[in-house]
Amino acid sequence: MKTYKTIFQTAVFLLLILLVTPVMGKKTSKNLYGRRTYVILQLYFKMAKTNMEAKDIHGEHEIKYMQDALVRDVALRLCSEDGKEPADALFTIYMSDTYRLLSDERSKLYTQSAVYVYDCLQRELKYGQIYG
Repeated sequence: MKTYKTIFQTAVFLLLILLVTPVMGKKTSKNLYGRRTYVILQLYFKMAKTNMEAKDIHGEHEIKYMQDALVRDVALRLCSEDGKEPADALFTIYMSDTYRLLSDERSKLYTQSAVYVYDCLQRELKYGQIYG
């Protein structure tokens, strides 16, 4: 599915091509037409590249947000089910191997539910390792 930004960029590109295309009966030099098309293509690809870079930055923020939300949910669960103070719950999470895996984007642990991450943390606290 294309985003609105991509559709808008494509529409702008097509509009620019229509503006550059010589009108029937009007004489334009091929050299001038070629330069205009080249400049328009450069602008289009620059917009597309900027859009790709923006998506990468946006993706990093989404991952960080998901990780922070999981830490919050697991800390709340530690407080409610284990009776820990909020500061102790956060300390327990931040000092665990579970948090190290949660922070590692390659593990994709941030895509799991808070219950699953909480269970991983409980296994780590009980057995000394996450998978035990």
